[in-house]
Amino acid sequence: MTLTRTAVAAVCAALAVALAGCSPDDPPAPPSPTIEAADILADALAKTVAVDLRYSVEAGTDDLATTLDRASGIARTVSEVEDGQLTVSTDGSSLYAGEFDGITFRLQSSRLTAGNAFALFADPFPPATLLSGVASVTATADGSVEGSLDLTKATTSSDGAAVYLAYLTKTAGDRASDVAFKADIDDGYLVKLQVTLPNIDDGADGLYLLTLSAFATDVTNAFPAGANVVDAPDSMYEEG
Repeated sequence: MTLTRTAVAAVCAALAVALAGCSPDDPPAPPSPTIEAADILADALAKTVAVDLRYSVEAGTDDLATTLDRASGIARTVSEVEDGQLTVSTDGSSLYAGEFDGITFRLQSSRLTAGNAFALFADPFPPATLLSGVASVTATADGSVEGSLDLTKATTSSDGAAVYLAYLTKTAGDRASDVAFKADIDDGYLVKLQVTLPNIDDGADGLYLLTLSAFATDVTNAFPAGANVVDAPDSMYEEG
């Protein structure tokens, strides 16, 4: 899938730039724990993006559960809300949100802005977007890797990922270039990603915790269809 290959390539490029430290004409530096950590992280992401999987997100009081179908590229997220469930499906281009009184609304990711709450649902696989902005990374004693992200240097491979990143960057403000993260890896897969997002919780920093599981299990997602699916009104594209 083009999206995943592009995301992995972006991560590898970001790591190469972050760890270069010398010009192409300089002699190669000896292996270091930092370079080893970068390789571990890049390899884990490459393995993870290649398969169907499930992931959950904890961010403040919100808990989101997502299944990702690599064949279709569609991520389906379910969130518990006051009146039931909010279900959002996206492939990075289109976004379907429902049900509201039995209606599912279809939005175009390219029309979303950095101040629209739907931006946080628009990226099918946020870890690839976030980790494309790796600025530094080292191995930890417990076998994890940690470091900092520069969100202003991160790259995206879809309109949805772009507006997701724009939302986080806008919220972080002048702290977007130094965002702490920690990644756990097990059996070669990325199994947990913790990112401390500046200003995300009404001006306070918030922990964005993403847990991945059920690797290489069959996931089949499709966009909703039928008479109850309608194009979103202009009001749904407004910020706020």
